[in-house]
Amino acid sequence: MLTALDDTQSVQNLPPASTGLKVGSQKVGHPFLGRTLADAMVQGYDNFSLLRFLAAALVIFGHSWATAKNPSGATDWIGQQTLIFSGTVAVNIFFWVSGFLITMSYIRRPKFIPFILARALRIFPALIVCVLLTALVLGSICTTLPVPEYLRHPDVWRYIQGNSFLNDLQWYLPGVFEGNNHKDVVNGSLWTLNGELQMYLFVLILGSCGLLANATRFGWALASLIVVVLFLPSIHIVESKFIGLSAFFAFGAFCYVHRAAIPISGYLVLALAFLTLSLRGHPGYFLMLSAFTAYAALWFSYGPRLPSLEKYGDYSYGLYLYGFPVQQYIAYLQPELGPLRSLLLSFPLTLALAIPSWHLVEKPILRFKS
Repeated sequence: MLTALDDTQSVQNLPPASTGLKVGSQKVGHPFLGRTLADAMVQGYDNFSLLRFLAAALVIFGHSWATAKNPSGATDWIGQQTLIFSGTVAVNIFFWVSGFLITMSYIRRPKFIPFILARALRIFPALIVCVLLTALVLGSICTTLPVPEYLRHPDVWRYIQGNSFLNDLQWYLPGVFEGNNHKDVVNGSLWTLNGELQMYLFVLILGSCGLLANATRFGWALASLIVVVLFLPSIHIVESKFIGLSAFFAFGAFCYVHRAAIPISGYLVLALAFLTLSLRGHPGYFLMLSAFTAYAALWFSYGPRLPSLEKYGDYSYGLYLYGFPVQQYIAYLQPELGPLRSLLLSFPLTLALAIPSWHLVEKPILRFKS
């Protein structure tokens, strides 16, 4: 899955900015669909923290069917209804959120070094701690090898080095989880982090070239990238496994750049839901499902006024990092547990790791952004 992860706090905590694009002297309005995204952004609240928390929980939910005892091989019930793995839905949401917030972050503070520093501080400290705990503590507990032999094994240190800096992702630790369904995967969630980094690089390049300065430049840049990805695949500007996720990231960026022209409408959510259901099992269904997912994430972020998680912390990254190893550990201890019982154990245990990850690692380190 995703991480779709960003280094920004909620929009309500960021400095004020222009409410968006204008046509002549009049802001683009939506008399029938209600307020625009730009209008919503100046009202002082959003649901990004809650949305990311729910998306991270959805990843754990989906992985319960992959890691726990599941003789039928059936996917989770959300996947059965949508025809797409629920973890994939969650990662799509993460990338939309990331595209929106990372683009906003660069536009509001278009500086090269602070941008890189902020991204690095958000991604790597918590990741490195997770990788070390997984390899040295969890691995030592679960390996079938004698612990001294395990700690000397080159694959352990290859796992630490490759995953800590995302330069050579490793899935295997010697003798760890050998009896599990996914015996060769210790943390299957890390793969999306490289995709995140690629998207951050695109924002940095476009911003440095002045292509995020206004909607017209951004439109031409985005159209050019789409043409290259779809019709010139040999150039490899985006890895094939990240093409779908990059579309969600790009739409998030599009939403921010065009915030004065995009409505926040429950009616549009319902209309897209109806069209998606109507196309189920027919050509165009997955494209419509993607459109519904992206717009529903946008509406959720600014439509309803929901309880805020800001005062507690942002535990989504910790949930994402620790979820899969915890689920593998539970499958190692209790191989007879089914998906739902595994979920009931794995989620609170993962949250118990995500909370100190935020308060002891992520939050303190983010103070260095400035």
